[in-house]
Amino acid sequence: MNAADELSESSTPERGRASSNRIEHALRTVHEYTRDTLGIHPYHILFDSGLVLVAAMAVLFSGSISQMQWLRFLAAFAFTTVSFEVGYLRVKRALFGIDSRSYLQDLFAYVLPVWIGTAVALGVDLRATMDLIGLQLPVLLGFIRVGCFLGGCCYGVPWKYGVRYPSKVFTDHDGNCQSFSSGENPGCRVFPIQIVEAAFNFLLFGVLLWRLLAVGVTGLTLPLYLLSYTGYRFLSDFFRMSSARPNWGPLSEAQWVSLAALTVIFVGLSFQTNPVILPL
Repeated sequence: MNAADELSESSTPERGRASSNRIEHALRTVHEYTRDTLGIHPYHILFDSGLVLVAAMAVLFSGSISQMQWLRFLAAFAFTTVSFEVGYLRVKRALFGIDSRSYLQDLFAYVLPVWIGTAVALGVDLRATMDLIGLQLPVLLGFIRVGCFLGGCCYGVPWKYGVRYPSKVFTDHDGNCQSFSSGENPGCRVFPIQIVEAAFNFLLFGVLLWRLLAVGVTGLTLPLYLLSYTGYRFLSDFFRMSSARPNWGPLSEAQWVSLAALTVIFVGLSFQTNPVILPL
């Protein structure tokens, strides 16, 4: 423990320290059970659970909101997921030397164009596709960010009331099919920005679902999600310390992508004729 962290510890109220110690114990226990017993990193358990849930959402969506051909949509989802893992990530590594996943960058560079394009090519309605993806993404990212919290990556800035990660979290994991590399050990308590982002995405899912049930299929759920999330992400990255991608000048790579996306989406929505944004 360094001097700065000792000062932080001494100034933290007993109740806050006890709560943080329970979180530290829980993190250690989760890793001991998932990695040592099951041989699976907790990040991948959350990520895979999110994938299963968003796949199930296609069936629920087609039955209760839209008459979308969910089997074709799932085929597009499966193709996008598999090609992303075995193709896109390898090409990105070979061409640019980038091993890490980057949610926003990968979303715009590959996931959305391939997912939407494949679904439409298979005959799925474009508006229903964009509404469903707009509901699926916040759910999936919510699960991913909880996995990031458990995995010790993407954490926030130093904060005396924050989480102190046990050192076990920062050992790389090589599973049979899945590996995981955490961020660097910050050596101090950090703000759990991952949990804030997960909560924001789950809340955003609820708002978007309420809107969709009120106004019906419009195709605007995805643009509204991207508009909301990129705005959030631009602000939240000021409170984030751990990132696999570099800063470009005063902003992170994700913040520059967020600014570009916000501009494009605002311009795109401005050309919509009487877009149904809110159920008024």
